[in-house]
Formats: sequence, C-alpha cells, structure tokens
Amino acid sequence: MAARLAERAARGESLPQILAEDAEKFPPVYRAIVTSGIRAGRLPTALESLSRALRRTIGLRRFLMAALLYPLAVFGVAWLFFAFFTAKIAPVLAVAFRDFHVPAVGIFTFLSKLGNTAFYWGTAVPIAVVLLYIAASYFSYRTPWNSGTSVGWLLNHIPGMGKLYRWARNAMFTETLALLVENQVPLAEALPLAGQACGDPRLLAAVRRAAEALQQGRSPGAALAADPVLPPLLQWLIPSGMARNALLPALRQAAEMYHLRAERQSEWMQLVLPLVLTLGFAGGLTLIYAVLLFAPYAEMLKTIGAP
Repeated sequence: MAARLAERAARGESLPQILAEDAEKFPPVYRAIVTSGIRAGRLPTALESLSRALRRTIGLRRFLMAALLYPLAVFGVAWLFFAFFTAKIAPVLAVAFRDFHVPAVGIFTFLSKLGNTAFYWGTAVPIAVVLLYIAASYFSYRTPWNSGTSVGWLLNHIPGMGKLYRWARNAMFTETLALLVENQVPLAEALPLAGQACGDPRLLAAVRRAAEALQQGRSPGAALAADPVLPPLLQWLIPSGMARNALLPALRQAAEMYHLRAERQSEWMQLVLPLVLTLGFAGGLTLIYAVLLFAPYAEMLKTIGAP
C-alpha cells in the first residue's frame, strides 16, 4: 500500500487524489487519518500515531496467540500418549484379561482394534491442530477476531479468551478513536471509522447508531447512553471529555487502561490456563487409566482368588 502511494506520488499525484481514486484499496481509517493529517498540516505526526497504534494491535494479537500455544502442546502430548496406549498397552491387557475371564475385557478389545490404526489418527490429529494454529495465526493478522468469524467464534469459546478479546477490542476502538479525534475528524465520522478498525460487527452497529443520533443533533451523552454493546466507560467518558474540552487525553488514558487490562488478561491466561488445562488433562487421563486398569485388575485378582 505504501509502495503504491510512493509510486503515484512520485508521478506528481496528490495524496487526496490517490486516496479518492483508489478508495477501495485503502482502509477507511487510513484514508481518514491521512486526509485529516493533510488538512491539519501534520501528516507525519498522524502517520506516526497510526503506526504506533498498529504496532500495539499486532502486539495484542501476538499475546492472544501465545496464550493458546502451551495448552495445544499439552493436548498434543496427551493425544500421542493415548495413541501409544491403544497400540501397545491395550492389546496386551486385552489378552491377559480375556484369559482370566475379566468382565471388562470388552473395552480393551475395542481399544486394541482402535490401536490398529493408531499411527494414522494418532498423528493426523496433532498435525491438524498444528495446521489450524498456523492458519489461525496467519489469518489473525488479516481478519478481525470477532464473533462473526470462525476464528473469533473458536477463540471466544476458550475460557478467559472472551474477556481478553473484549479488552483488546475496546483498546483498538478507543486508540483508533483517539487517533481520529487527534487529527480533527468529527466525532460523528470518527465513531464508525473506529468501529471498522476494531472489526466487531456488533460494536460497529452500535457506533453507527450513535453517529446517526449525533448527526440528528442529539447530545453525545444521549447518543451514546443505554447501548449495552458500547463500553460503559466510553459512554461516560466521551460526553464528559467533550464538555471539559479534554476528550483526547481522556481517550488516550482509556486506551492505555484497556491495553493494560488486555495485556494482564493475556499474561494471566498464559500463566493460569496452561496450568488448568494441564491439571485437567493429567487428572482426567489419570482417572481414565485408573478406571481402565485397576478396576479390571481388581476383577482379575478376584477371579484368581475365587475357590
């Protein structure tokens, strides 16, 4: 995108002309910030602010993907061990329990049959998980993580990830809104642009309703109030900031707070979620193996010791 701009600008075309003619090739937020930066005579500052906001957004997405890495590794190890159990251990136990007429031999017979193809499903599932993780990492930088996408739906159903997504979404929205306000974009225009930047369709619909109310002459407080999708802090912060002529610093402070909450939630997930999943997998596997092994083993001892 930058190369296209540089090439056409070198031919003598102006930036507003390029953005107007190739509007579909440039994101709306980018067009608004460049245009307003030119209008305010501070284009370098506007572009630097945009780059800083994009870097922080990328950092949050890296946090999100890193929070998933260790739990997936734990799942892979548990799955491979289960495949090894069905291929190597279950057949031996099935023969032993069959010889001693243990009632629970059926489950080991089933696992033994499953172990005949363990090489295929035992390796296919971890490979599929790795490929899905790579695909999610790839598309996370190109598509918004919202509930309207398959990636967003999956992420929002992981414990703690929904809260992390909301903090990250609010951070992206607030920082983009602050960037637009800083470059003198009117609030009625800035709200939908910031909604497009964060990529959440529900939030975008809410800010569009608020923008329509502002264009109809309603006050910011009335336009933003009582919408369950909008962050409550911003519903209060925007009207009060405009009333005190301190909207920009208030938005910057709110964006910093949201970023900090998102980073802390991500750090918490990277610390707690792997531990919970590890205990869940390990405890669940231990319980399953205990039921599978010791219950039939006890029945076998009863059979041997019976008169």
